[in-house]
Amino acid sequence: MPHKDNQQRLCHMLDAAEELQQFTRGKTYDDLLAERGLQHICLHCLLILGEAANAVASDFQAAHPEIPWRPIIAMRHRLIHGYFAVELSVVWDTITQNIPPLLTHLRALLAEEL
Repeated sequence: MPHKDNQQRLCHMLDAAEELQQFTRGKTYDDLLAERGLQHICLHCLLILGEAANAVASDFQAAHPEIPWRPIIAMRHRLIHGYFAVELSVVWDTITQNIPPLLTHLRALLAEEL
């Protein structure tokens, strides 16, 4: 995949991760449980994040192990194929624990790629 395509996918990942933070700012896990719309927004952002990560070339992924490519892509697969058994506690933990460091890595990577 050409460099420009990788960069575009990284931008999509960054956008989705930033939206996750934006939509959950000031929210709690109880809010996620109670607000169906918030659930849908969060799941949608995680799906975009995983789909974009999956579209990044494997050699580029291998060159940047600071990004947890496999778990991101695996979550997307789990949400799509196991939609009937999504554990919102896992979604919340992902948003609150994994998205902040991912944002740091993505921003740094995009800064050096530009």
